[in-house]
Amino acid sequence: MTPPRTGPTTAAAVLDLLDRGNGIESCVRGDSMGATLPDGVRIRIRATRGEPCVPGDVIALSTPAGLVAHRIVARGRRGRARAYVITRGDNRVVCEPAVHEHLIGGRVVARLDADGWMPVPAARPLPAPRRQLATLALLAPSLALEVHPRLGQAVNAPVVLLARLLTRTAGALKAAAAP
Repeated sequence: MTPPRTGPTTAAAVLDLLDRGNGIESCVRGDSMGATLPDGVRIRIRATRGEPCVPGDVIALSTPAGLVAHRIVARGRRGRARAYVITRGDNRVVCEPAVHEHLIGGRVVARLDADGWMPVPAARPLPAPRRQLATLALLAPSLALEVHPRLGQAVNAPVVLLARLLTRTAGALKAAAAP
């Protein structure tokens, strides 16, 4: 099954199929996963069937915008936070707000390359300045998630704004320093 477009209705239908234990195939739209899952690549999603997803796993999750494939970069460790994960696209610096694990539809297990179906590769490291910013951008939401899941979600918005400001400032400084 390849949803022609993703949206809340399509995402709900996909989650229903995955809940029934069905694997699905879909097509990636967008560049948030960079070279890991480039725009237009076909992917296979398998139901997690109660298996916990861990940092490093690429998952398909339901969002208000529809079904999204992102990598888990953190998971809550204590109390209520254990049921939440923080995800980020491999091509992004900032993470998404923490989501409850019931929104995880399945694990992205393969992508279709010229050589056939291949396992999803590990994330490529970001260049040093972006990697450092990504580490800092994950710190506040991760710590806040441990205090309370809603706080973890709320802290993410100012972190996104700050990261964008720092990225623009760095770009402007680099452009000004160029000969």
